[in-house]
Formats: sequence, structure tokens, C-alpha cells
Amino acid sequence: MGKVPFYKMHGLGNDFVVLDQRRDPVAIGAAAARALADRHTGIGCDQVLLLEPPRDKRAQVFMRILNPDGSEAEACGNGTRCVAQLLGAETGKSEIQIKGKINHKSSGQECPLHTRSYYEATFSILHKCVVSR
Repeated sequence: MGKVPFYKMHGLGNDFVVLDQRRDPVAIGAAAARALADRHTGIGCDQVLLLEPPRDKRAQVFMRILNPDGSEAEACGNGTRCVAQLLGAETGKSEIQIKGKINHKSSGQECPLHTRSYYEATFSILHKCVVSR
């Protein structure tokens, strides 16, 4: 069983497990998200954030958000702030562009979520950890 690096991040009262899949993708489905999010047997978090290679050259990352029940969320402001802080520290940029996918309910069409996040002082401690898979 190998090891999977992850970040445990806290932003404005919510906590997240962040998996950077831009270089080394690991299959994370609903069952894996439930296991990671479980506060008794897993790492424990409000949501699992998956960072994937950008699908748009203007963005630094494509972000997927998995809820503790394994379903995929459309958006999460506090999670986006955490990812912006992480990418800002990585790139040295003060403005980060993150893409994700939201479902436009009125038309049923998928449309891109384009967020510009400024990440001044909205986060608590960032922890980088490793979990066996």
C-alpha cells in the first residue's frame, strides 16, 4: 500500500482534506471520500477538495469538491479560499484563478465556476500530511 500526500486545511470554521492530483492522480470516488471524511475512522473533514490539472489555460487548477457523503458539491467558498492560499504559497502570486464545475439549475447546462481569490489572512494553520492507501 502506497502513501498519498494531502493537506489538512481550516478556513473560517470549516476543515478540508486537500488532495493535489495535478501530478500524481489517485482515484477518489464516493466511497473513498466518505472514508477520508469520517471523523472517527478517517482523517475527518467537512469536504474533500481534489486539485486537478487546469482545463483552462487562464486557471492554475481545476477543483472538485466532494461532500462527506461522497456526493459532489458545486461550490464551496471556504474551500476555495483554502486552495487559493495553498496555490498562492506555491506560485508566489497574490491573485489565483480556480476553475470548477457548477450546474446551472435554470437551464440544466454545466457552466464553469471562475473564481478570483485573494487570500490575505483568512486561514488557520496549514498541515501537510501523508496517509497510506
